[in-house]
Amino acid sequence: MKYLIFFLLIFFFNIQIHTIKNYKHLVYKKKILQSPDQLIIHTLEINPQCYDIVLHRAQHGAESVYQMAQETGAIAAINGGIFRFLGTFKNTPLGLLVIDRIIHTDLQFLRGTIAWNNNGTPPTIAPINIAWHLNINGQLLPIDRINQPRADNEAIVYTSEFKPTTLTNNNGIEITIENNNVFSIKTESGNNKIPKSGFVYSVGIDTYTFSSLKNINVGDHVNLFYDIQVDGILKKKYSPFQYMLSGSGLLIYNNTCSTKEQLHKELLEGSSIFYGDHPHIPDYHNTKNRTWLIEQKHPRTAVGVKKNGNWLFIVVEGNRTTCNTKNSGITLPDLAHLMQSLKCIYALNLDGGSSSTLYYNGAVQNKLSRSFLAPQNPIHQNGRSVTDAFLIFPKHFKKNSILIDN
Repeated sequence: MKYLIFFLLIFFFNIQIHTIKNYKHLVYKKKILQSPDQLIIHTLEINPQCYDIVLHRAQHGAESVYQMAQETGAIAAINGGIFRFLGTFKNTPLGLLVIDRIIHTDLQFLRGTIAWNNNGTPPTIAPINIAWHLNINGQLLPIDRINQPRADNEAIVYTSEFKPTTLTNNNGIEITIENNNVFSIKTESGNNKIPKSGFVYSVGIDTYTFSSLKNINVGDHVNLFYDIQVDGILKKKYSPFQYMLSGSGLLIYNNTCSTKEQLHKELLEGSSIFYGDHPHIPDYHNTKNRTWLIEQKHPRTAVGVKKNGNWLFIVVEGNRTTCNTKNSGITLPDLAHLMQSLKCIYALNLDGGSSSTLYYNGAVQNKLSRSFLAPQNPIHQNGRSVTDAFLIFPKHFKKNSILIDN
């Protein structure tokens, strides 16, 4: 009931709506909503039959959304998923990231994920999990994650989408695979080169798999494959989706908003993330971190799909230097109900805080937030550097023929 009253107040006391030049079947709006606290939101609604929406990974590890849009000629852009922003593994996405059916990173968590093809159909927003399988000469071996730091009790696959080398320590065995065959086996070895035509299987010294690797020899045949499950249903052996990105909280599923308890449960899925030398990794198995994300107010970015199949992106502004104060943003349960009030039947929370950026009409439209880690440092005028973003391009129309005035 409190959510219903909250959003009735929002719409009865909506004090301003701003629109600027829009493209056909693509509409940007800025709204200043008067609720118990003032909310400034930016929305971008897109018809997927008229536009291609692509995931783009920054060329230099991390770039601002503004830079990525300017470099590619995108007419609009929105920040994507969370990532490591400090330490040896700086600028590594923290979640499932698939671009043109190539998997860049995966934590193997069952998390709310958006997945789609640019064929005019609506995206899928659902709990999605990828189950990886590694077969070396008939022996099935475990995989904990793809392109992530390796703890001593984990087995990680490193592909050429990661970095030139594995950046691991010497407490393990690294098996290099090229052209589907074992190329080399190095014990007490780390930071090995990753081949372009294969991958490195890196196993920590404390894994139960460690001792069984003695049966593997150079030249053994290797098969690496995966299965995709969407809401518990096996789709097919290889990816049916061109793009996939996991979020930080499934907000709406089948027109039902997630409760606070459901969001906590979702973010507890999977095993704890290895911190490495990144002191601020958002490991949501930690109750304090999880509560901070879900129940405190922050600037937010989210993506949803409406009943008519249109995409809806939203950025909620907020003051990142403080939490739970006036104009500091919105909680995840409130964000879910806000998305539902905007006619979304599915919605997913993305990276927020200082990352929240909506680029349109040649400029960043939202007021950018400072980092809570260094509130004294002003953020760059074009936004924080992030690892990936959604970029929007016209599908069938010439750019100079589709610009219209509202």
